[in-house]
Amino acid sequence: MPIYPQELARWAFTSKFILSNIPTGARVLDIGFGSRYWPENYDVISLGIKPENKYVRNIQDDDLPDGIEERFDFICMFEVIEHLGDPRKALSNVHSLGSTSCLFLGSTPNGRDPYYVLTGSRHEDHEIVFTKASLQEALKEEGFQVLDIRPRILPLKIPGRTLIRNMDSVFPFWGRHLFWKAKKVD
Repeated sequence: MPIYPQELARWAFTSKFILSNIPTGARVLDIGFGSRYWPENYDVISLGIKPENKYVRNIQDDDLPDGIEERFDFICMFEVIEHLGDPRKALSNVHSLGSTSCLFLGSTPNGRDPYYVLTGSRHEDHEIVFTKASLQEALKEEGFQVLDIRPRILPLKIPGRTLIRNMDSVFPFWGRHLFWKAKKVD
């Protein structure tokens, strides 16, 4: 599977997002992103999302929190929630796996992505597309206080070239991806 410049730009931005929010050396539960993309010096435990994978637990499993004894201060879910058939169950499980002071970081394609808005098409394996408002509501309903949700225009792909710029000040409501930071509340 080829890796495109926009994916590399998103991973680079995600690494900076992690570094600015999670202290180096922290133990982190990563859901679906894969520890190979993490910056160095983190103790990353990875959890998968595919039910057919025998070697990982599915974040949507009803009994998932009972099967994992550890509770985490940091949980991340980058580019995962849009692939899930039951994102509310996954968010509920994330809440259950978090310590009382858990910080939950993540990202997902934006329902207000200019390409999605203009063409009406979404990626074939995305079950759901969130907007900032619908993501904020889902996080709140599953027990999280939203600290920040930012749409980011990461790479803009234009025929013949790719612009890799953040244009938040020009288009503050549009962005290819939503990045969130939330805190568990009981």
